[in-house]
Amino acid sequence: NIDIQQEKRLASQRAKSSKHSTLGKFVTEKYKPWVESNQKSHKESLRTLNVDFEHLHSRKMHEISPWDVQKWMSNAKKRGLEATTINRRVATLKSILSKAAEWKVIDSNPLAGMKRLKTDNTGRVRYLDNSEEEALRATLDNRQECQR
Repeated sequence: NIDIQQEKRLASQRAKSSKHSTLGKFVTEKYKPWVESNQKSHKESLRTLNVDFEHLHSRKMHEISPWDVQKWMSNAKKRGLEATTINRRVATLKSILSKAAEWKVIDSNPLAGMKRLKTDNTGRVRYLDNSEEEALRATLDNRQECQR
């Protein structure tokens, strides 16, 4: 026995999700209106998706593989991008795929288990040169005088 109503529901769901199944269509038709009203950094997110990952726009979202992103990451590193910048941009792509999975457009995020690039958290130690030190001390002395 075939449940006709169930088949109709499944066909309707497939039609809905296939309409937004490519990354480019999903970004413009579904994600953009949501992100503009829910994220302060929506301009940077959309720039990242439309510029950095534009080469993936014609791909179906469930077909985007960690290999595709790893390839982009190594090219970005060769172009001189820092690991933290690359990680931030990949996180943007992963978040849109998570949102697509949450909205049942795709079954699951294909990049869910992807690891981030290692970053140097030690920071850069910088010392003031003589003119900077003199300017800082003069400013502090002036502030001290004003407070007295």
